Amino acid sequence: MIKTSKTEIKNYWNTLKPDENLTATTCWCCGIKKRLDRCHIVAHSNEGSDEPQNFVLLCKHCHIDSPNTHDPVYMWKWLDYYRKRPYKDLWFYLGVMEYERVFNASFEEAIYHKQDIFKEELNNAIKTVPRHFGQPSINASSVAGIIHEVIERI
Repeated sequence: MIKTSKTEIKNYWNTLKPDENLTATTCWCCGIKKRLDRCHIVAHSNEGSDEPQNFVLLCKHCHIDSPNTHDPVYMWKWLDYYRKRPYKDLWFYLGVMEYERVFNASFEEAIYHKQDIFKEELNNAIKTVPRHFGQPSINASSVAGIIHEVIERI
């Protein structure tokens, strides 16, 4: 059983990497406010410790997607990559990437001169999409499909 508290983890990392986004209530990857898992950087099964320096705080979805690694540097590279995205919402960002791969099209070109209407239509479309398994956000493939539908409509 993990004895290190979420507050201990947050305090440890904020001493080393001061960042207002490293809280005990917000996922350090996607930024969603949800119950957080204490995610080992180096897995306990690989002799990772139960000390604050071997944990980050992630929502269940990001915990599942996080790298299994022996290298703490890679975990932070992975987190920083997703935290420094051009869009605030990680799932929208991943959806844009998915849209561009699946449809072999540039998102920016597709909405060029249509940003305002696109945002409005996208927000309306997202309200009607069910979440898988009670997830608080829509997965990337669903976002890509919604982006495509909205672009086709506008």
